[in-house]
Amino acid sequence: MKVLVLGDVANNFNDIRKFLKKSKMKLINFPRKGESLRTYSDESEFFDSIRISKQVEKISQIKNDFDICVVNSWAGARVVYLAGLEYITYFIGDDIRTPPFLKNRRQKYLNQSLPNLNIIERLFYKKILDEAICCVASSQELFDELKKHRKKNIKKIELTRDVNNYNENVKPMDITKEKFTFFCPHRNGPEKGTDIIWKALPLCKTDFQVLMVDWFDRRNENESKMVDELIKNKPKQVKFIPVVKKEDMPRMYKSADAVIGQMQIGYHGATELEAAFCKKPVVHYSDPKIKYLIENKEITTEFLPQNNDPLEIAKIIDKVVESKEFRINLMEKEFEFVNKISSPYKVVKEWEDLIEEYSKKLNHKPRFNFSLTKCLILVLEKFYYNKKMEKKNINAFGKKSYEELT
Repeated sequence: MKVLVLGDVANNFNDIRKFLKKSKMKLINFPRKGESLRTYSDESEFFDSIRISKQVEKISQIKNDFDICVVNSWAGARVVYLAGLEYITYFIGDDIRTPPFLKNRRQKYLNQSLPNLNIIERLFYKKILDEAICCVASSQELFDELKKHRKKNIKKIELTRDVNNYNENVKPMDITKEKFTFFCPHRNGPEKGTDIIWKALPLCKTDFQVLMVDWFDRRNENESKMVDELIKNKPKQVKFIPVVKKEDMPRMYKSADAVIGQMQIGYHGATELEAAFCKKPVVHYSDPKIKYLIENKEITTEFLPQNNDPLEIAKIIDKVVESKEFRINLMEKEFEFVNKISSPYKVVKEWEDLIEEYSKKLNHKPRFNFSLTKCLILVLEKFYYNKKMEKKNINAFGKKSYEELT
């Protein structure tokens, strides 16, 4: 099977394709700028335009080379839907917690609702969800969200990592460590619980430093104000460092004594998974109510703490710093846990079985005629770019003009 993947969120499929046995994957990502580019592999391919029409044109030219498509975002689903490909949608984060077809969407960590799309856009994105031949969630929490909007052809497949790169035997980075050092590798902001980490660190009694990547979410005005307040009140233990290049991440984990992960959602993401595979103890809020099904048996998380009260987080951080025995015990439990649920051999088999199953159901019938497709693209670009991108292009893409970008 030849599989096209659009928008490889968290570099999941970049690692998966190294373990494939029955299929081949081609990955195309959406344009990025600045620090976020460092989080992609050097092998990453990008669309050369942010315009939907240009993206659809590119996919239309190559679509006959592929049997099926996997999309990681609404942007990816939008393109392949308009290009007429059959597709599987993979949900990793807020894309299904706050889908664009809902009115008055609210993220639990922000104080106000997200901006509403108009009714035409909402109907369009709901149609995109319904037309996917299968929808897959990366965690039980997201699977429960997915079930609210779709009842049939839904699955759960965990994230994974290339264990040939993420393991305990990698060579460490050459960094200066004057004291016990935590690495905090994820994007920062309310979604990741940076505000909760900020509250926990002053409560700690031990002496340590936290190397935190200087990469903050500013996706709307409300979030940007919260981030400004966070930066202004940075705890004394935190030292900002540049975003670490993807290829250097395993070495950075190896260099640190431990890792501080996310503290908001209650489920581990890619960075916590990577650190655990590298056998580093991870302090990360993980909700014990979330169950994981392994060989028809439910298991619970091994990450600590299992609530995100700042005082509890501070206690776990102090234990990690003070006790080598505690660190080793925590690391071994976390490593065993991620190996059970996220081994690349297990995850790749699940993806290849799924691709094989749904490839037999494809009909490859044209979704629209040419005129209707063109009309839809023009309407979307008018809504999406004229109203939004031109106003936000400085924040999203630097100081280039809309005309230069397109």
